Amino acid sequence: MKPFWSFYWVDDIVLVEVDVDDRLQKAEKRLRDEVKLVFGSDGWHEGKFTWSRVFHAVGIDWNIPDEYITVPQRKIDKL
Repeated sequence: MKPFWSFYWVDDIVLVEVDVDDRLQKAEKRLRDEVKLVFGSDGWHEGKFTWSRVFHAVGIDWNIPDEYITVPQRKIDKL
């Protein structure tokens, strides 16, 4: 398995990682570290975010409890 590297600049962000050992926790930490790198140590304010498990972000509908996402056809067409 290759190490993850998420320093890619794109117009849409979708991070997909395999659930093996502690890889998901490491990927989350890496993402938080990258936000701090780009925006500074004050760039991530845990208290200012409303965390939800069902939400719409980057043009995708996310449902974490039911473990699915819905990708609009226009995004699929871009592939």
